[in-house]
Amino acid sequence: MHKEKGFTLIELMVTVAVMGVLLTLGIPGFQYLMQSNHMSTQTNELVTGLATARSEAVRSNQSTVLEAIDGDWDDGFRIVRDSDALRVFETFGTGLELDDGDGGTPPANITFRGDGTRGAASSTVTIGLEPADDCMGDMRREITITPGGSVSTTRSACNDD
Repeated sequence: MHKEKGFTLIELMVTVAVMGVLLTLGIPGFQYLMQSNHMSTQTNELVTGLATARSEAVRSNQSTVLEAIDGDWDDGFRIVRDSDALRVFETFGTGLELDDGDGGTPPANITFRGDGTRGAASSTVTIGLEPADDCMGDMRREITITPGGSVSTTRSACNDD
């Protein structure tokens, strides 16, 4: 007698059940990973913009501004000197909520002087970023810009709305 090759119905059902359990456990972790990657990318883009604006200010020895396009960070931001846009970041802000670190409106622009500082009379600026939907754990990022012009980032817990 010759044995047929293939899977039995029971083997197939067990395989499907195991796959279902693995997907149930794996999908939330994958969503967290994707959201964390998105937050890191958006944070890095803003930090790059700040560093570029500061660098351009020092290079030209003229004030350079990093500003939200049309005053709205959701539309992206640009680096401006003497009314000329030096670089535009149009994809910034997608799926994010931004604030001033305390839940208020973030500043619409940040100016760096020709020496790379924001000026002695300036206060420290904080911009908070977090996912607009389903912020999990420590997804929130806070970018701090000191009067001296240095930029730092930290992770923190999501704001409770």
